[in-house]
Amino acid sequence: MKRDERALLLDLKRDDKVAKGKIRLKVVDESGEPVAGALVGRHASWDDLPPGYPGESGFHVYAMSNAAKRTGKRGAVLLRHEDVFQRGLPKDFPTALVVIHEGRKIGVMGAVVPTAAGRSGLLTLQPLTRVYGKLTSTSLAKLGRKLYWTSADVNIGRLEPLSCGSGYRRYDMLVPPGKYLLGVDGNDTFHAWKKLTIKPGQRSIRTDLDLPADRLARLYGKRAPELKGIQGWNKFGPTTLKELRGKVVLLDFWGYWCGPCVYSIPNLMELHDKYHDKGLEIIGIHDNSVKSMRQLSAKCREVKKELWGGRDIPFRVAIDGATKTHIPGFPKRYVLGGPMVASYGITSYPTSLLIDQSGKLLKKVWPGADLTEEIEPLLRRP
Repeated sequence: MKRDERALLLDLKRDDKVAKGKIRLKVVDESGEPVAGALVGRHASWDDLPPGYPGESGFHVYAMSNAAKRTGKRGAVLLRHEDVFQRGLPKDFPTALVVIHEGRKIGVMGAVVPTAAGRSGLLTLQPLTRVYGKLTSTSLAKLGRKLYWTSADVNIGRLEPLSCGSGYRRYDMLVPPGKYLLGVDGNDTFHAWKKLTIKPGQRSIRTDLDLPADRLARLYGKRAPELKGIQGWNKFGPTTLKELRGKVVLLDFWGYWCGPCVYSIPNLMELHDKYHDKGLEIIGIHDNSVKSMRQLSAKCREVKKELWGGRDIPFRVAIDGATKTHIPGFPKRYVLGGPMVASYGITSYPTSLLIDQSGKLLKKVWPGADLTEEIEPLLRRP
């Protein structure tokens, strides 16, 4: 667990009155009065979406079960294990916990681990600070591409408890006092990072950012970088993009530690089952946080049982090379992975990419979505 994640751990005490697998919280304001009607979940968003975009605009709090809890009249809430924790992650892996009363604009953020079950604690909500700004991408405009989607996240270590997705090149969130890292990116851009320190009582912080075009933005329409520097393959064995000419290739960059990644694997399995014999080749590129397929299998044991129906991944999986490699165009102080991550400029997970039969890199797609309309026209190409 990282230092900033550990610092955020909530002070929960073992409580014999709390059933095994549950957490009881008492939520109060700064005067010590119970706060009724506060939303409790693991992620809060303030999305700002144009008509026709998937999802809903406005403020939402999400639990793992997709239904956030609310504190009762006495400010109490009882959380089940499945409300907070993602199945299959290590027992010491932290999960964010967000408590916000939107009407009163007060809230708090913390972190819990699965071993916190059977405990209780007191949380004090503080006034929230408005964090907002406008976003541009000068370098993306020079490539003739538009910035049409942006996402801002408030980060604590590996946790992203607050976010704002927007189709209007802006962000606007309410954030509790604390020290965070603001990360903002957009379609075809690298992240821009800004340290964020919010003092109690601070009303607002405005930060406008110019997002740098990412490596993928410079690769679209060109020959996709070859598979190189791989340190291991699963039982389906190695291959190259050159060998796969004539097929549509879906490269999926993922990690066992990434919730959206492992939740997307069953969808990729379905795509493989439906289209592999028609010319689709899916290749999973796992990051180099593991060193061997045996280690990866061990890390995925629980998610395989809980999320994948006990099924092994039916397509090729490769592990990125161990050599730390700098992404061209990315700040040199950040090295995010090995040769494959660097050659494609991968900075977030999952990232899935479509490559056509000629080996040309076409576009980024979401691996958990219905990709029928993306894949079938490509497979029909002569």
